[in-house]
Amino acid sequence: MFGAAGFELIPRGRAKSQAGTRAVTSVRRVLMMLAVRGGPRVDTSRELASPLPDLLFTIAEEDADDETTNREEDVWAGLLRDGADVARRLTERIAVDRTVARGEIDAEDWAALGDAFGIIVRRDTRRHTVTARAFADEADLLAEWEATKAELVTTTAVEAFEMGDSTEGPSSGPLPPRDDQ
Repeated sequence: MFGAAGFELIPRGRAKSQAGTRAVTSVRRVLMMLAVRGGPRVDTSRELASPLPDLLFTIAEEDADDETTNREEDVWAGLLRDGADVARRLTERIAVDRTVARGEIDAEDWAALGDAFGIIVRRDTRRHTVTARAFADEADLLAEWEATKAELVTTTAVEAFEMGDSTEGPSSGPLPPRDDQ
């Protein structure tokens, strides 16, 4: 039953039980509206702790869905899609290699890996680091992947000046004939 302003009229005897349900529903609606309208978002990614990044790097290096590197090739990034498939492949690798025991991997990291839409693995040989970040949301994964590719391109977009490639003077065209020859 609705009143003139569009509010639901609650009979007196049932006000307490329906009011609580209505409040929960209202909170859900507000949260859904914020999500739809681009309001505050929850971070859906998780930085994975050692030894996962190194293990994931070996998988990504062999079979990444996409990869990029900077011009100097000292920073490399790879995209692995489908965290459940990656977790399965990683389980097989751990069983074969036996370099890492399954118990050494953080349980929350393993759960995040299995639930992930994808993982971005990054190796920086200058800093001797390998990092891996699991993303539970496809949009966040793709946005971060595009940002990673753009970052690696822009860090090397300016080419170094090489000696001997320049010409003297303001013009790079042919020199005009000299009168004294």
